[in-house]
Amino acid sequence: EMNRSFVDRKAKVVFPEEFFSNHQAVITQNMAKVRGNSTAISKVLKESNDILKIDKKTVAWRDYQDYVNNFVVEGIFAAIQTSLATLNDFLSFGKSNEREVTPWLEVNLTLLKSSIVFSTEISESSSGLSLRGIMNSVIKDVIDLSTNMARLDSGGVGDFLVEVKDNFDIRYLIASINVNMDFIDKETSKYKASFGTYQEYINKDPATSFEEFLKTESTVTTKTSGDA
Repeated sequence: EMNRSFVDRKAKVVFPEEFFSNHQAVITQNMAKVRGNSTAISKVLKESNDILKIDKKTVAWRDYQDYVNNFVVEGIFAAIQTSLATLNDFLSFGKSNEREVTPWLEVNLTLLKSSIVFSTEISESSSGLSLRGIMNSVIKDVIDLSTNMARLDSGGVGDFLVEVKDNFDIRYLIASINVNMDFIDKETSKYKASFGTYQEYINKDPATSFEEFLKTESTVTTKTSGDA
């Protein structure tokens, strides 16, 4: 199961908030399974020691703990890398020229009072969720896998967060996700800025503008009739 991604998507396009809500529910279930597996592994290790009756302070037993612990570390690395690679793949569709990819998330450009805004902001936002904020939370959830497994080389004390943060492949994947987010941020900002030419009309009150239009039309009609 360690090669299965903790990040998934629906076949249809969804809003970022919908994805995040579903992700939080799924990650909670997955972390509960991880903690259960961690407890089971620790139990098997203890039962092995009880059967063999080896002093836990001996070099042989400590070496065995390290041996089993390394398997756990590699499993954590595999799960985190698979999940981050999947997330990165979901975000990189904007630069793909080799394959046809179904859009993942839907963000609309809307008019709020006199401002053009995204239905979900792309960059960090002080009010509500942003796309980048959601992705940062998903990354944290995936990395938190390392804190839900008990160490076997220290009697269950501590976690694997240091090893994960020092892993080059994991650091590279996080950097790649941020590069793709920067690309999306840049492209959506350019698209939003393209509507700036309409700001003059957006700032006008519709009712007042319509009255002015009617007056103009009335003046033109009267003038035309007089000339006739």
